[in-house]
Amino acid sequence: MRDQRFALNSIRRRIELLGVDLPNLPDAVLAAFSDLDSMLQDEEFIRGKFVEPVNIVDREE
Repeated sequence: MRDQRFALNSIRRRIELLGVDLPNLPDAVLAAFSDLDSMLQDEEFIRGKFVEPVNIVDREE
Protein backbone atom coordinates (compact mmCIF):
# COMPACT_ATOMS: atom_id res chain seq x y z
CA MET A 1 0.00 0.00 0.00
CA ARG A 2 2.86 2.37 0.82
CA ASP A 3 4.48 1.74 -2.58
CA GLN A 4 1.18 2.39 -4.33
CA ARG A 5 0.70 5.68 -2.45
CA PHE A 6 4.27 6.72 -3.33
CA ALA A 7 3.67 5.91 -7.01
CA LEU A 8 0.40 7.85 -7.06
CA ASN A 9 2.02 10.88 -5.42
CA SER A 10 4.87 10.70 -7.91
CA ILE A 11 2.44 10.69 -10.84
CA ARG A 12 0.49 13.56 -9.26
CA ARG A 13 3.69 15.65 -8.97
CA ARG A 14 4.71 14.89 -12.56
CA ILE A 15 1.30 15.98 -13.87
CA GLU A 16 1.37 19.13 -11.74
CA LEU A 17 4.81 19.95 -13.16
CA LEU A 18 3.11 20.11 -16.55
CA GLY A 19 1.08 23.02 -15.18
CA VAL A 20 -2.13 21.09 -14.56
CA ASP A 21 -3.85 21.76 -11.24
CA LEU A 22 -5.07 18.45 -9.84
CA PRO A 23 -6.07 19.06 -6.23
CA ASN A 24 -8.87 16.47 -6.11
CA LEU A 25 -8.01 13.99 -8.82
CA PRO A 26 -9.13 10.51 -7.71
CA ASP A 27 -6.47 7.88 -7.07
CA ALA A 28 -8.00 5.64 -9.75
CA VAL A 29 -7.29 8.30 -12.37
CA LEU A 30 -3.73 8.70 -11.12
CA ALA A 31 -3.29 4.93 -11.31
CA ALA A 32 -4.46 5.00 -14.93
CA PHE A 33 -1.87 7.69 -15.70
CA SER A 34 0.74 5.52 -13.99
CA ASP A 35 -0.23 2.49 -16.11
CA LEU A 36 -0.11 4.58 -19.28
CA ASP A 37 3.26 6.03 -18.32
CA SER A 38 4.64 2.53 -17.74
CA MET A 39 3.32 1.29 -21.08
CA LEU A 40 4.79 4.26 -22.94
CA GLN A 41 8.19 3.54 -21.43
CA ASP A 42 8.01 -0.12 -22.49
CA GLU A 43 9.80 -0.33 -25.84
CA GLU A 44 8.19 -3.64 -26.82
CA PHE A 45 4.72 -2.22 -26.13
CA ILE A 46 5.51 0.81 -28.27
CA ARG A 47 6.74 -1.31 -31.16
CA GLY A 48 3.82 -3.73 -30.94
CA LYS A 49 1.06 -1.17 -30.56
CA PHE A 50 2.16 1.96 -32.35
CA VAL A 51 4.55 0.89 -35.06
CA GLU A 52 3.15 -1.16 -37.88
CA PRO A 53 5.46 -3.68 -39.46
CA VAL A 54 6.79 -2.67 -42.84
CA ASN A 55 7.47 -5.14 -45.62
CA ILE A 56 10.44 -4.08 -47.66
CA VAL A 57 10.39 -5.45 -51.17
CA ASP A 58 13.55 -5.34 -53.20
CA ARG A 59 12.47 -4.45 -56.72
CA GLU A 60 15.38 -4.90 -59.01
CA GLU A 61 14.15 -4.80 -62.58
